[in-house]
Amino acid sequence: DITFEQLQKVWPGLFGGLRDLLGARRWAFFREAVPGDVEGNTIILEVAHDFHLSSLEQDDAVAPIVSAKASDLLGGQVKVEFRLKSGPEDGGTDDSVDLAELEDRPGATTDPATLLQSELGARVVED
Repeated sequence: DITFEQLQKVWPGLFGGLRDLLGARRWAFFREAVPGDVEGNTIILEVAHDFHLSSLEQDDAVAPIVSAKASDLLGGQVKVEFRLKSGPEDGGTDDSVDLAELEDRPGATTDPATLLQSELGARVVED
């Protein structure tokens, strides 16, 4: 069995070492994966979107390639599974930005031309 801490330690080497092994198309999907959990000797990698999850699960080569590289780095046989990352609706966290809480957000009544003049030194040119 491996621990989540062990996975986190080898993740940079695992992630970086897979780019050439997976190829451009597979890498485009895999680079969205992040360590989510460990169950025994199975690494659970999470992705945020159904499209990426479906693409990773349907490609018969991705999991074996990741598994082989992870097994080398962790010193034992490792399996790999992909799962959808939980979102706010099912108890996860929401990483989106609340625009209302940004400090430098101009008010709704701010004139864009005035804002450009004050912030960027723009000049209003009349035709």
